[in-house]
Amino acid sequence: EQNFGTDHPSTAISYSNLALVLKALGDYQGALILSGKAVAIFEKTLPPGHPNIEIVKRIYDHIKQHIK
Repeated sequence: EQNFGTDHPSTAISYSNLALVLKALGDYQGALILSGKAVAIFEKTLPPGHPNIEIVKRIYDHIKQHIK
């Protein structure tokens, strides 16, 4: 966020990577929040159908399945 701002694709990649770490640590709620932020940034900054959007959506959906 400090280097690129809150709406930059590089920030979204960092959020997504951190979400995967939190998921691995069992913090599914934190992982869901960060992966949701990544999805929102990519949808805002990348063209529809961009592969990164699909990747982070799959990650988001996978994490969401672990929250009951």
